[in-house]
Amino acid sequence: MIDLGNELRHAREEKGISLVEAEAATRIKERYLKALEVNDWAALPTQVQARGFLRNYAVYLGLDEGQVMARFSQATRNAGVSLPPSPAADSPVLTTRADGAVFRPRDIDIESRGGMPTWASSDIIIGVTLALVVAALGFVLLRLAFIDSNESAAGGTAVPGLTPVVTESVSQPTAGAGGLPGEATPAPATPTFDASVGSIQLDLEATEHVWVRVTVDGARVLEGILAPNAPQSWQGTELIVLETANGAGIQAIVNNQPQGALGERGQAVVVAWGPNGQVLLTPAPGP
Repeated sequence: MIDLGNELRHAREEKGISLVEAEAATRIKERYLKALEVNDWAALPTQVQARGFLRNYAVYLGLDEGQVMARFSQATRNAGVSLPPSPAADSPVLTTRADGAVFRPRDIDIESRGGMPTWASSDIIIGVTLALVVAALGFVLLRLAFIDSNESAAGGTAVPGLTPVVTESVSQPTAGAGGLPGEATPAPATPTFDASVGSIQLDLEATEHVWVRVTVDGARVLEGILAPNAPQSWQGTELIVLETANGAGIQAIVNNQPQGALGERGQAVVVAWGPNGQVLLTPAPGP
């Protein structure tokens, strides 16, 4: 009776297949194929791999897989060969190829390839992506809210189309000669303007970028951002109205009299001057 190894070799040679070709087709290393064909069971790495190699090789050569495995068990018992078992968790999974051959991925030499680390699962990636999207949306909403609040502060001091009405009472200037933002001084007891002049001269300079609106005798002469080191000057005969979104950001001199701090930082301010000094404004009555 032909032993199992010779039967494998004869079957391969009858098909005209070399060991190199068999290795390429089965993904079993040539040295293990040689061990199978000479019954060198001790040269096989483990019990599970030896049975897997033999089963795959038998299927590839067209032999009866059940008979081959039965003869292998008998041969190893008779020869007293004891191969080291493989841990159950390490047992490879059978995979069937398109051409009908069965092989185990464990028997394939695979080069180490860089891949995605185990911690970078799809759930984590999706969660991080969603968190970044939410953070970006939050930033945009905060930015829009900030812009809206600034625009509200700038626009809330005067509504286009409303004409302020000057009361008959005359108030005193709000600051002394210092004129620096935040350095308000008690107003003098007497008007600072000379009534005989009969006109109003406004010199305006920003200490930082600040929104302002200037109306001279009912005509709007400036509305926008006033930059530092860019002084402006206007002259009127009846009334000059100054509006700003930041009372601490500008310095005003009226008829050569510094007006001091017009308000706090970020405070919306509306102030007006007539030929006799600062005047109070009241909203125009509705229709």
